[in-house]
Amino acid sequence: MQGLDLGLLLPLAFVSGLLLLRERPLGYLLAPVFLVLMMVALTAKIIAMGMLGQEIMPAVIIIPAFGLAALIFAARTLSCLKELSRPGGKTAL
Repeated sequence: MQGLDLGLLLPLAFVSGLLLLRERPLGYLLAPVFLVLMMVALTAKIIAMGMLGQEIMPAVIIIPAFGLAALIFAARTLSCLKELSRPGGKTAL
């Protein structure tokens, strides 16, 4: 699992954040989706830990709250994106 985190997820987080900082259209698409995906995975991990008898307070409240905030902000970000067009009228994404 750590290999997946370091080999795939960490570089993807870095690239999406870098594209977002450079205000590239792909960054505006990748960063919110990636953030919500990671928050859902983290919430699932907390729930699984609780099912195995681990102590999950206060994480069971805090992590889903951050996940809900990430979902709201991602929806707002994606809904506010303007259609970026190339000279031929095609979408730049």
